[in-house]
Amino acid sequence: MIYGNELVMTLNNLCNKVKKRFWIIVPFIGNWSSVKKIIGTKWISNMNVDVKLLTDIKNEALIKKDTFSQFQYRAEIKTLPGLHAKIYIIDDKVLFSSANLTGTAFSKRYEFGILQDYTPELESFFFCWWKTAKGIDFSWLPQKRSSKGKEENFFSSGLSKLWDLPVLQYKVTIFKSYLDELKYFNHFKNVYLHNVKRVWQFVPIYQEIDSFFNYLFHEHKDTPSKSFYNIRDYRKLTDAKRISELKKYMIKYSAWINNNQHDNEKQRLSKIKIIQQHLSRNNIDKISDKEIETIIKQIYSMNSLPLNRVAFLNPANNSVPKVIKSWKHLLHETNLPIEVRMEMCCNELYRWGKSSISELLSYYYPSDFPIINSNTRSGMKFFGYKCY
Repeated sequence: MIYGNELVMTLNNLCNKVKKRFWIIVPFIGNWSSVKKIIGTKWISNMNVDVKLLTDIKNEALIKKDTFSQFQYRAEIKTLPGLHAKIYIIDDKVLFSSANLTGTAFSKRYEFGILQDYTPELESFFFCWWKTAKGIDFSWLPQKRSSKGKEENFFSSGLSKLWDLPVLQYKVTIFKSYLDELKYFNHFKNVYLHNVKRVWQFVPIYQEIDSFFNYLFHEHKDTPSKSFYNIRDYRKLTDAKRISELKKYMIKYSAWINNNQHDNEKQRLSKIKIIQQHLSRNNIDKISDKEIETIIKQIYSMNSLPLNRVAFLNPANNSVPKVIKSWKHLLHETNLPIEVRMEMCCNELYRWGKSSISELLSYYYPSDFPIINSNTRSGMKFFGYKCY
């Protein structure tokens, strides 16, 4: 039996090491600023992790919208009316607990938990409930608010802090909005996959979407997304309107792809192949300055501003060992959350910014990470997403 700070630290340590399975059964879900301290963020960006959330949306006044939206774009979610259990299944461990997934539960209440190994019997139990539960419409978000005000604060009124939530080990500033951008990209990816016909058969979906956004920013005669460059405003669209706009512009984009060689499937696949080969775990420690230059040639943001490329490749600014160390952390130090690795990489290398990091990451892990730059942010805002 575990309780107090040991309870939250046990859950946090398991979540920070998650590799294959993260299943959560809770009726109440707290605000994101507390939840990310409790369960970390590794499960968001690691697409090898199977994320499932079983909750009860009848409790929507006790489900925080900001946290639910993080799960919405990454997890399979179901609702089970009358759910009261609190169970956390991480890889081969199961934490049975009295604690909901809230900051109040893990810092102000006398909760306890029992940790045990995952067994086939537990899997049968979980899927018995999972099959009974119902799926949730993808656009559903909690809306109800109690007349008593903020529910979690109301029910914790008068309670003193008993335990500390885990401290976030690394301060993220440059990429502080990355997880929000990632969830919006995943939402748009699902809209794209379910409503239009793909133009490329073999290129991962994120690369096709990047090409589509480049078309809207540079190639379409009206450059419809360009007006959102460098401004915080975004269109207020329903999902139905978003789908309608996507279908409208997809027709023109498909015709442009068929008639132009400016951006094609072979070019994208070539970039992926070159970067994956040079920067694999087996090769990255041995890359030369010439290979680094070859890699930089694949990164659009480094070639659109030649001064950045020249400055980056200057050994007085970035030595080969320094580049290897930084890229190795970014691509292969999977024990750290992705936003932390991106932050470290940006701080360590001269003239190596957000767009370049995002491109390199997307070419190495093309099925896991989108390219996020000014063009794509403009496209996302054009389709009604709050991307800054």
